Amino acid sequence: LLYFLNTVYKAVPNYGVSIIILTIIIKAMLFPLTRKSQLSMFRMQQLQPMISQLKEKYKHDKQRQGKEQVQLFKKYRVNPMSGCLQLPVFIALFRTLQLSFEMRQAPFTLWINDLSRPDTLLYLTFSIPFIGNALNILPLIMTGASFAQMKIMPKATATDSQARTQQKMMSFMPFMFAFILYHMPSGLTIYWTTSTILSIIESILIRKSTKKIKF
Repeated sequence: LLYFLNTVYKAVPNYGVSIIILTIIIKAMLFPLTRKSQLSMFRMQQLQPMISQLKEKYKHDKQRQGKEQVQLFKKYRVNPMSGCLQLPVFIALFRTLQLSFEMRQAPFTLWINDLSRPDTLLYLTFSIPFIGNALNILPLIMTGASFAQMKIMPKATATDSQARTQQKMMSFMPFMFAFILYHMPSGLTIYWTTSTILSIIESILIRKSTKKIKF
């Protein structure tokens, strides 16, 4: 990934732009997996009534319930783990940017003049708990994009208290990422923000195709 990033940099001598181009290329390469993952999520959403029936029918036999659920997934070509296939690639890119020596003192544009440091626009006259007094813009943009992404992503209907609790926890994930990335190098935040915005575009395109899918 670092070799790929440096190759892009030779064509476009700006590491910030190179990160965006590299992210677009990787997202395009992984789009078939993304589409498969989101179609599985859509089918899972449609299967919720059947899954609820299985849980009620075999509520005293968890082993049988699991087997019947697996058979249901096979019948309707649902793979609950398909979204995990992309995770190693994005972790690798995240680590590449985090440890890359090339980012040091590399400017991007406007107020971002060092991709190895946070994109601080200005310093406030007061301090915010856990954040400090630095106003970093990209993490705020990323948080807004993450909420937009959550709104358009397909969601399975919560059928029990555990599922509802998990959904509530997921709704706080954008805030968690904002805190994690707030003081991270701006090169990482550019990657994450670009990836999130591209994911929104992907979800819109995939959602249009799911309207044609029927069981």
